[in-house]
Amino acid sequence: MEQGMLSITVLKNGVVEVSAPAIIGAGMAKFEAGSRNGYPEVNCLPNGRELKAVILFAGYSITSNKVGDKIEVNIKASTVADKNKEIQALRGNDCQNLSPHQVEVLDRSMSIPFETTTSPRTLDLGNGYSLRWSLAIEKI
Repeated sequence: MEQGMLSITVLKNGVVEVSAPAIIGAGMAKFEAGSRNGYPEVNCLPNGRELKAVILFAGYSITSNKVGDKIEVNIKASTVADKNKEIQALRGNDCQNLSPHQVEVLDRSMSIPFETTTSPRTLDLGNGYSLRWSLAIEKI
Protein backbone atom coordinates (compact mmCIF):
# COMPACT_ATOMS: atom_id res chain seq x y z
CA MET A 1 0.00 0.00 0.00
CA GLU A 2 1.16 3.53 -0.73
CA GLN A 3 0.43 6.81 0.96
CA GLY A 4 1.47 10.29 -0.01
CA MET A 5 2.24 13.56 1.72
CA LEU A 6 0.51 16.26 -0.32
CA SER A 7 1.49 19.87 0.15
CA ILE A 8 -1.04 22.37 -1.24
CA THR A 9 -0.68 26.14 -1.46
CA VAL A 10 -3.41 28.46 -2.76
CA LEU A 11 -2.23 31.78 -4.15
CA LYS A 12 -4.19 34.90 -5.10
CA ASN A 13 -2.41 37.16 -7.59
CA GLY A 14 0.86 35.41 -6.72
CA VAL A 15 0.52 35.93 -2.95
CA VAL A 16 0.13 32.91 -0.65
CA GLU A 17 -3.38 32.79 0.83
CA VAL A 18 -3.20 29.40 2.57
CA SER A 19 -0.99 26.32 2.75
CA ALA A 20 -2.29 22.89 3.71
CA PRO A 21 -0.57 19.54 4.23
CA ALA A 22 -2.49 16.27 3.81
CA ILE A 23 -1.71 12.57 4.12
CA ILE A 24 -3.23 10.87 1.09
CA GLY A 25 -4.16 7.20 0.97
CA ALA A 26 -6.41 6.47 3.93
CA GLY A 27 -9.68 8.23 3.23
CA MET A 28 -10.56 11.87 2.76
CA ALA A 29 -8.38 14.61 4.23
CA LYS A 30 -9.93 17.97 5.15
CA PHE A 31 -8.25 21.24 6.05
CA GLU A 32 -9.89 24.53 7.06
CA ALA A 33 -8.24 27.90 7.58
CA GLY A 34 -10.42 30.79 8.58
CA SER A 35 -12.85 31.68 11.32
CA ARG A 36 -16.42 31.12 12.39
CA ASN A 37 -17.90 34.31 13.79
CA GLY A 38 -21.27 35.53 14.95
CA TYR A 39 -22.89 38.19 12.74
CA PRO A 40 -26.01 40.14 13.73
CA GLU A 41 -29.33 39.37 12.08
CA VAL A 42 -32.64 41.26 12.46
CA ASN A 43 -36.05 39.60 12.07
CA CYS A 44 -39.25 41.65 12.12
CA LEU A 45 -41.94 40.36 14.49
CA PRO A 46 -45.54 41.56 14.99
CA ASN A 47 -44.55 43.21 18.29
CA GLY A 48 -41.11 44.56 17.32
CA ARG A 49 -37.86 43.13 16.13
CA GLU A 50 -35.61 40.29 17.16
CA LEU A 51 -31.83 40.58 17.07
CA LYS A 52 -29.75 37.43 17.11
CA ALA A 53 -26.35 36.15 15.96
CA VAL A 54 -25.78 33.87 12.98
CA ILE A 55 -22.53 31.86 12.91
CA LEU A 56 -20.85 31.88 9.49
CA PHE A 57 -17.46 30.71 8.18
CA ALA A 58 -15.02 32.92 6.27
CA GLY A 59 -11.87 31.33 4.90
CA TYR A 60 -10.68 28.27 3.02
CA SER A 61 -11.85 24.67 3.04
CA ILE A 62 -9.73 22.11 1.19
CA THR A 63 -10.53 18.41 0.80
CA SER A 64 -8.44 15.76 -0.90
CA ASN A 65 -9.11 12.09 -1.55
CA LYS A 66 -7.20 9.41 -3.49
CA VAL A 67 -9.35 7.85 -6.20
CA GLY A 68 -7.46 5.24 -8.23
CA ASP A 69 -4.29 6.84 -9.60
CA LYS A 70 -5.57 10.41 -9.05
CA ILE A 71 -6.16 12.74 -6.12
CA GLU A 72 -9.48 14.58 -6.18
CA VAL A 73 -9.01 18.05 -4.68
CA ASN A 74 -11.77 20.55 -3.86
CA ILE A 75 -10.95 24.09 -2.80
CA LYS A 76 -13.55 26.52 -1.50
CA ALA A 77 -13.00 30.08 -0.32
CA SER A 78 -15.70 32.22 1.23
CA THR A 79 -16.26 35.60 2.82
CA VAL A 80 -19.25 36.97 4.71
CA ALA A 81 -21.56 39.73 3.52
CA ASP A 82 -22.63 41.19 6.83
CA LYS A 83 -25.48 43.65 7.44
CA ASN A 84 -23.86 45.58 10.31
CA LYS A 85 -24.21 49.05 8.70
CA GLU A 86 -27.83 48.49 7.71
CA ILE A 87 -28.68 47.21 11.21
CA GLN A 88 -26.97 50.16 12.86
CA ALA A 89 -28.92 52.54 10.60
CA LEU A 90 -32.32 51.26 11.89
CA ARG A 91 -34.01 53.93 14.02
CA GLY A 92 -36.57 53.58 16.78
CA ASN A 93 -39.22 51.05 15.83
CA ASP A 94 -38.05 50.76 12.21
CA CYS A 95 -37.72 47.17 11.16
CA GLN A 96 -36.28 45.39 8.17
CA ASN A 97 -35.39 41.70 7.88
CA LEU A 98 -31.61 41.76 7.54
CA SER A 99 -29.51 38.61 7.45
CA PRO A 100 -25.79 38.12 6.75
CA HIS A 101 -24.81 35.44 4.28
CA GLN A 102 -21.77 33.49 3.20
CA VAL A 103 -20.36 34.37 -0.23
CA GLU A 104 -18.30 31.77 -2.10
CA VAL A 105 -15.46 33.47 -3.95
CA LEU A 106 -13.83 30.23 -5.13
CA ASP A 107 -15.19 26.71 -5.63
CA ARG A 108 -12.96 24.52 -7.75
CA SER A 109 -12.55 20.77 -8.07
CA MET A 110 -9.69 19.13 -9.89
CA SER A 111 -7.81 15.86 -10.27
CA ILE A 112 -4.07 15.71 -9.90
CA PRO A 113 -1.93 12.62 -10.57
CA PHE A 114 -0.91 10.41 -7.64
CA GLU A 115 2.79 10.52 -8.48
CA THR A 116 5.86 11.90 -6.76
CA THR A 117 6.77 15.39 -7.92
CA THR A 118 10.40 16.46 -8.13
CA SER A 119 9.43 20.13 -7.92
CA PRO A 120 6.16 21.95 -7.10
CA ARG A 121 3.56 22.08 -9.87
CA THR A 122 1.16 24.95 -10.49
CA LEU A 123 -2.39 25.02 -11.85
CA ASP A 124 -4.31 28.19 -12.78
CA LEU A 125 -7.70 28.25 -11.03
CA GLY A 126 -8.96 31.48 -12.66
CA ASN A 127 -9.83 34.91 -11.20
CA GLY A 128 -6.25 35.40 -10.01
CA TYR A 129 -6.16 32.15 -7.99
CA SER A 130 -3.63 29.39 -8.55
CA LEU A 131 -2.83 26.08 -6.89
CA ARG A 132 0.73 24.96 -6.20
CA TRP A 133 1.27 21.41 -5.02
CA SER A 134 3.90 18.76 -4.47
CA LEU A 135 3.55 15.10 -3.53
CA ALA A 136 5.93 12.60 -1.96
CA ILE A 137 4.83 8.93 -2.02
CA GLU A 138 6.04 6.13 0.24
CA LYS A 139 5.18 2.45 0.57
CA ILE A 140 3.71 1.44 3.93
